[in-house]
Amino acid sequence: MESKESDYIDEDHDHVMFELTEKKKIKKFTSEQNEMVPRLKKMQQESTGSELFKPGQIAAFVQGPAGSGKTTAANKFTEKLGINVIYSETTGTAAAQLKSATINTLLGLGRNDKDFTETKLDLNKKTKIINALENVGVLVIDEVSMLTPVTLTKINFYLQKALDSKYLFGGISVILIGD
Repeated sequence: MESKESDYIDEDHDHVMFELTEKKKIKKFTSEQNEMVPRLKKMQQESTGSELFKPGQIAAFVQGPAGSGKTTAANKFTEKLGINVIYSETTGTAAAQLKSATINTLLGLGRNDKDFTETKLDLNKKTKIINALENVGVLVIDEVSMLTPVTLTKINFYLQKALDSKYLFGGISVILIGD
């Protein structure tokens, strides 16, 4: 089923969801992947900001079956805009395949959601996050279907506190990728 862009864009906020529907070996971009890159670029350029997002910041969710090229398309977007990107995964297996860190390691989230408090972020974690995200414009989190709502909240909280920002995800553009 073909989707229209308007089916996935929330006009009140600067975020979008894309769905890649075909699973195939990527020899060239599919029409859906080719659409995703300019749409994200346009959204980023036209983002004027709001209470939740700073100007130019985007949050996107890219979904599709395994092997449909979600990560490849996200990489192409950041490449075309010349934006520094950092990839993270939710599982150690996925992180090993892409030679990236898990989001827990990258942000120092810890393994246990029971330890999460919304009151403070210690200086060591704050410094670690600032150093990891220095000069990064986009955080890509792959395998988001493995995240709990609490972990996603922790990611947002840690980024906001570390970067001293009221904006979602600390004002960094985020692309969430999942099946």
